[in-house]
Amino acid sequence: MNRTFIIVLLAAITLSTATPSSAAEAGAFNVQVLLPGMTKTIELEQQQTLPLGCPQFFVFTVGGGMLGMSVKKDDVAGDTVFMTGFVSTGGKIIPIRRIGMSNGMIDQIVELEGDSGTIGFAWIWCGVAASQNVPLYHSQLRLSLQP
Repeated sequence: MNRTFIIVLLAAITLSTATPSSAAEAGAFNVQVLLPGMTKTIELEQQQTLPLGCPQFFVFTVGGGMLGMSVKKDDVAGDTVFMTGFVSTGGKIIPIRRIGMSNGMIDQIVELEGDSGTIGFAWIWCGVAASQNVPLYHSQLRLSLQP
């Protein structure tokens, strides 16, 4: 494995263990590391409207498999939720483009190429795009990597 990948992976693991799981506490930028078999559910509290209130996630994956990403908002009906970004795997970029309405969930699954030593990357920007309510929106981001 390349030394650069090892350094990036160690930095990502260090940052992800120091980052609280709530996006409201962590700020606008969050780092997560997913190993095969892991699932993370992150509670999001959006205090401002789009674009400033929507958190961004930098997700490092180790190994191949199915990367699942979903945003769920079921507390208030009629809000527009979105998830956008990209996944880098096997030398190609796969876009993420999902939009939907609450009460509900939007999701995308991407097959990651590689073996147990392969490091992948995803950038995810998500949240409430439009609402008739004043900002303090609650939703969940769920990330999973299944071998």
